[in-house]
Amino acid sequence: MVLGNQFVKPLTAVYRLIPIIASLLVLFGSYASASQITVNGYVFGTWDTDTVLVVGDIRIPPDNDLAIQPGVKVLFDGPWQFQVQQDARIVAVGTPTQKITFKPLHYGDTWRGMRMELCCGLSILDYCDFYHAVRAGIGDTASGGAIGLRQSSLAIYHCLFDSCSAANGGAIACIDNSNPLITDGIFGFNRANSGGGIYVADSSRPLILSCDFFKSRAELGGGAIHSSNSSPTISQNQFMYNWGEDGCIRIWGPDTTMLIENNIFYYDSSRSVIHISDMGPWSAIIRNNLINDNDGVAVFAEVASPRIERNIITGNGDGLDLWYSASTVSCNRISDNKGSAVNVYSDNLTIPASPTIEHNIIDRNLGGGIAVEGGNPIIRDNYITRNRARWYGGIRLDFCAATLSHNTIAGNISDSVVGGIISLDGTTNLSHCIVFGNLPESTQVLTNYSSWGVTADSCDIQGGWVYGTGNIDIDPLFRDTARGKFFATSDAITTKPLASCGNGIPDSMEIWINPNATGIDDNPLVNMPREFTLAQNFPNPFNPNTTISFSLPYRTHVRLEIYNTLGRLVRTLCDRIISAGETQIEWDSRDSRGQVV
Repeated sequence: MVLGNQFVKPLTAVYRLIPIIASLLVLFGSYASASQITVNGYVFGTWDTDTVLVVGDIRIPPDNDLAIQPGVKVLFDGPWQFQVQQDARIVAVGTPTQKITFKPLHYGDTWRGMRMELCCGLSILDYCDFYHAVRAGIGDTASGGAIGLRQSSLAIYHCLFDSCSAANGGAIACIDNSNPLITDGIFGFNRANSGGGIYVADSSRPLILSCDFFKSRAELGGGAIHSSNSSPTISQNQFMYNWGEDGCIRIWGPDTTMLIENNIFYYDSSRSVIHISDMGPWSAIIRNNLINDNDGVAVFAEVASPRIERNIITGNGDGLDLWYSASTVSCNRISDNKGSAVNVYSDNLTIPASPTIEHNIIDRNLGGGIAVEGGNPIIRDNYITRNRARWYGGIRLDFCAATLSHNTIAGNISDSVVGGIISLDGTTNLSHCIVFGNLPESTQVLTNYSSWGVTADSCDIQGGWVYGTGNIDIDPLFRDTARGKFFATSDAITTKPLASCGNGIPDSMEIWINPNATGIDDNPLVNMPREFTLAQNFPNPFNPNTTISFSLPYRTHVRLEIYNTLGRLVRTLCDRIISAGETQIEWDSRDSRGQVV
């Protein structure tokens, strides 16, 4: 048997794979059913039919329940709304192979989504798919394309939200102390002004866990998630190809606490991946994330002081932008970004910037290592190596009073001025630092206040430094600079009085990325596909077995079917959620009845 060449064509969240001889299809399920009911107005009890046709607004009345059985298709013949009224409950529990579907009856039409207000019972949505739900208008009434919550809580498991839109929260809006659990969901192609995927506001506390967000868009902020004056937990999610004017995730508001940890962000086209502003001190934690290969800055904190710790930040526009911030930045790897690793800005009048930057590896960034304008930064126990910029390579300090201790600043390159440290119009105090091997070699440290701009104590500075005490000019004998191992081995440095000079990060330091701890050199996205691809089946011709391979850039639902030359279905090989990466499925030349074709 021979299968011809295949190609891939997108069809909303799923894809059609068409060979020349026998077709492999990924498509929406058909509307064929054994039974159907028509509903309008009040609904309750149990839906166990194949199809429910909605011909007007429907609502579950107060203190009533509606159960929807696996495999039911709820089709809306018009722009109708599904409302769950006060203390009512919906339990729609599908299975991986019999999902419950909510979508318009006719292709190209829309429906107005599900509303829940003052519902704090045990409502559950599990293995449900929501398509083309749209909320038009402005304000909270236009929030939540597929699901809008006000003072409500429910559990949302394994649900798909595809091509939904609203003013706020293209797929889901959590407003006014709404606290849902949202886990193992897929959010694709959703759109809003704020919060392309999920919108959180007014003291809500959702748990958003193990979801995939891709190709969602927000014209204002939060291509995937927008939160204001709320306290979301965002953990173990994957974000890809999202766009928001002010970030993939946008968090703001003084009454906000939040946790962003164990997530993966990549290929985002927003100006910033995570944008936080106007928050109280220490009210945000950004921890254990992989932020890789995005167009904008990885984290932008403005009048906010998040703890940014144990992240891998690589291949982005910039690493961190901290404006008027007292953030603690610790134990991160910030490397190979197209711009600066860390930018700190303050006008010294409104809110002085006083971040602490410690225990980081800052390596090979094309816009330089650390740039500070204004404020009182503390920079200690970092490796700042192999960075490059026009005016500076390692550290630039403008109009600030900086304290630097136990840093290694080596192998950095400036295209014009100084590769190591440049301090202008401020004061810098160095202690127990190595500043060696930066280019140009003639100037490792530069200040425009030659007598007091930079003082150094117990430092190893190439070319020497006369302002301070106990300084040396001895080659530190780095372990392996070609591999980025800037650990000093010279006895002059590893013995007193410079016992800890520049060696503040131990060899054993690890950065934790969910679900397993990985070394700082590991990157799980090295072989991640950036687009959908379908390979030629192999072998071809075959007798009787052949393997069909395809690659997905993100987790999505895939249905893979074999059709004969007459267009008749032969066999369904796959109908399930598949994770990002390459997948291989074998076909043994048999149809759905087990007969060889």
